Amino acid sequence: DKICELLLEWDIENAFIHGGGSSVKSIGNLSKYHGWPITVSNPSNPKQTLADILIKDFSISASGIKKGEHIFNPVLGQPVMKRNAAWAIADSAAVSDALSTAFMIMDIDSILELCRTNSDINAMIIEGEKEDLAKEDLIISDSFEGVKILL
Repeated sequence: DKICELLLEWDIENAFIHGGGSSVKSIGNLSKYHGWPITVSNPSNPKQTLADILIKDFSISASGIKKGEHIFNPVLGQPVMKRNAAWAIADSAAVSDALSTAFMIMDIDSILELCRTNSDINAMIIEGEKEDLAKEDLIISDSFEGVKILL
């Protein structure tokens, strides 16, 4: 978020910032697109593309895409096991990063309600682990714009 602010102060209107392995933020667009194209793959089978997303002036973050017991449910004090991955879109990279982790723990109805009541927040969730996912294995908030599901 701070890098984007600095780039805009320098009159840089188009940029794609990659913040490590799990978050990206965009300002403006790539010249031949109306945004910045990114591909979302199945964490259990990286060769399977799940979606193409065009992002412009917002951030997308992912949680659970790396294997291991590193995300804990604070209520249970145990690692999250039933959810494979979660992606969050928000205006702010800090918010999308925090929400993608929260989406690994929250129940689906609460996630979808949060997205319904906050137009700048969207979610994509994978429950369980499968090598080959079908469209019905993805839970996507209704207002998720600019996403092309490829399954």
